[in-house]
Amino acid sequence: MAGFDLRLEQKQKLIMTPELRQAIKILQLSSLELAEYINQIMLDNPLLDTQEEGNSFPDRMGSSLAELEGNPIPECEENPIPGCEGDPIPGLEGNSFMEKEGSTLPEPAESLFAGIRELEEKDRELDFQKRERERKEFDWQEYLRENGDDASASYYLPPEEREDFRWENMLPGETSLQDYLLFQLGCLQLDAREQEIGEYLIGNLDSHGYLRASTEQIAQDLKIEPKLVEKILQLIQGFEPSGVGARNLQECLLIQLQQKNLSDPALFKIVQHHLEELAQGKYGKVAAALKLPVGRVQELADLLKELNPKPGSTYSSGDRIRYIVPDVIIERVADDFVILVNDSLVPHLTINKTYSTILKNKDHYAYDQATRIFVENKMNQALWLIRSIEQRRMTIYRVTEALLQKQLAFFRQGIMYLRPLTIKEVADAIGMHESTVSRAVSHKYVQTPHGLFEFKFFFSTGFHTTRGESTSAESIKQLIVELLKNESPAKPYSDQKLTELLREKGVLIARRTVSKYREELGILSASQRRRY
Repeated sequence: MAGFDLRLEQKQKLIMTPELRQAIKILQLSSLELAEYINQIMLDNPLLDTQEEGNSFPDRMGSSLAELEGNPIPECEENPIPGCEGDPIPGLEGNSFMEKEGSTLPEPAESLFAGIRELEEKDRELDFQKRERERKEFDWQEYLRENGDDASASYYLPPEEREDFRWENMLPGETSLQDYLLFQLGCLQLDAREQEIGEYLIGNLDSHGYLRASTEQIAQDLKIEPKLVEKILQLIQGFEPSGVGARNLQECLLIQLQQKNLSDPALFKIVQHHLEELAQGKYGKVAAALKLPVGRVQELADLLKELNPKPGSTYSSGDRIRYIVPDVIIERVADDFVILVNDSLVPHLTINKTYSTILKNKDHYAYDQATRIFVENKMNQALWLIRSIEQRRMTIYRVTEALLQKQLAFFRQGIMYLRPLTIKEVADAIGMHESTVSRAVSHKYVQTPHGLFEFKFFFSTGFHTTRGESTSAESIKQLIVELLKNESPAKPYSDQKLTELLREKGVLIARRTVSKYREELGILSASQRRRY
């Protein structure tokens, strides 16, 4: 018989509230992502508003650490947020930022919006009276005498014919590969059917200029003979850029060789039969197959390297260039450094004055309990969002300041002096958890006197030196590049030789690690770098 008993257990759970999840998400966002996120939130929260330019608002770009420590995170009563000055909002005293369990957001009552409409109607009435007064005071006869009866005629002229037109205000359009090829196709004297075939072929070229569909498939789609497709394709292969319309790399290079009038038979044999060996640097094998000196094969390889394997890549594919906006800027001023948190793209949020006025003047605008709960929840959400954005800025600043102190040699002297660093070291230095620091540096970039780097660039593994010091992987890569600058082209350094040279400089590193770093730098092996 099964027995039943009663037990009392005590457990601790960490419950992620919606506000806490929002704060974590905001911390991980970059400046551009945060701006988009705020714009989406503002569509759902009518109490949020943006601070217009020119109004008094604290500069968030160049705050020093002392200023940050002396200005705590703003709250509505003790440190008023712009747009929330004055007496505390009735009904919000003591409310927590955290949403209570089981609470809902009811629809706003009509009484609240009646008060808003009343204010808006008064503003529209004043604007209408002002415009009517200006219209009556305007002397149209005086205007026509000064400007002539056809004063507005220039408004209907084409932009380039107006006197105030400036060509420098025009932005040049980007020409795509398809547009350029279609222009060349239009210069040929083709009939309607051939023109259609040419346009179909150009439409099937990829961004690199290669034809990815077979001529048989195109002939089947257009219900024509494959010979006619081959004829039009040969015409397109004679267009600029050289090599366009090819179906593979070999054909692309052969087209360019013919257009450059390079008639050496050995070049054509290398492209047709030995292109893979040549890419692997096996010059001896190619030389033996062609019965040529190794030096001659290397000269022919140099000629092939001058050709463009992706002829269409020089033209726009229709996608705009994407720029990286740094989240933090570190500038050097004399012998010191200044940290600028770049939140210029992030809207400066305030509390909407219309709602604030209605809430503070409750005697003039009556609203029911449902409206009050709705506005309280929206107010809590708005204040929590402003608080989370400010907390994000302070966290990024503190992480950057600790990073600057740990990597001071890098900021003063360059990549060669980058030291090994872990997220745990930074977290311990600023008294935060590792996960918080990891979120703060995730997908963010910092502009330094030595260039633009991702934050994770500064967190790298390291190796011990014979002097008992540590050096980072990035500094070792830079050291390998410096060593290869002094090697002999006829006898380049092997990975083992590089390992020995690094050990002479005090870096204890394995040969396989040197080989890994060399490949990451895109440097060929010693046999491929050798010049005969």
